[in-house]
Amino acid sequence: MTEFTAEERYQARLIFEGKAGDAQKPCVHCGGVHLRSCRRVMEIQWHPDGSVIGAKYWHDGEWDDGNTVWPEDAYDEDDQPKEPVR
Repeated sequence: MTEFTAEERYQARLIFEGKAGDAQKPCVHCGGVHLRSCRRVMEIQWHPDGSVIGAKYWHDGEWDDGNTVWPEDAYDEDDQPKEPVR
């Protein structure tokens, strides 16, 4: 498991709880939170209008999820609630 800072976990909690704004939501492909593209996605097929028409995924255990914050990683009882860094 990757170690995340208290701030990274806090920001992920806001996203999981729907408190981070409309633009920030858990990944539609893996359900986690990450800063870069989802490593679970092998290939995406795009429609000319910009929408996704298909996707191929790596099988479980075949992709590196080290940059992904999962809900169980975001909640640590030692973390104190605080305002996000802006």
